Amino acid sequence: MGVIKINSIVAISPSDKVVGLGIVIHDHEGRIMASYAQNLSIALSPQTIEAAAILRGLDLAVEVGLYPAIVESDALTVVNLINYKSSPLTEIGLVILDIIHLLDSFSFVYFCHVSRVANTVAHSLAKVTLPLNFEFVWLEKCPPPCVELLFLVDKPSLM
Repeated sequence: MGVIKINSIVAISPSDKVVGLGIVIHDHEGRIMASYAQNLSIALSPQTIEAAAILRGLDLAVEVGLYPAIVESDALTVVNLINYKSSPLTEIGLVILDIIHLLDSFSFVYFCHVSRVANTVAHSLAKVTLPLNFEFVWLEKCPPPCVELLFLVDKPSLM
């Protein structure tokens, strides 16, 4: 198997004080290997939540034995903190440290910033979970049909 791609993103609903995490893991041919969605109460800064989504994506890849990896996120500040292995003495710094420690599980991992448009499927998963208080994990299959259609639109842009 080649390099996998992990897309992670957060959708925030300030009025409901919740966030949705959306994560999609593709193989080197663009097939979905795993996807994840979870609703959380807002208790942290948006950047910390974005970092937590990246951490959860890496955790999921390790749990199902998928690596090496390219990680894509629209959170530029978080991607830069990870790439420079910078962990400020703040709440986000603790999450960045967890990410840095988890990198030992991978033979190769590359973090890059992408626009939200490149994270359409993960963003849709994050939005779908906003009103729900559940954690969803799909292995080797697509999530709900509405998200599957978005995946087909995203697929040509894969590695």
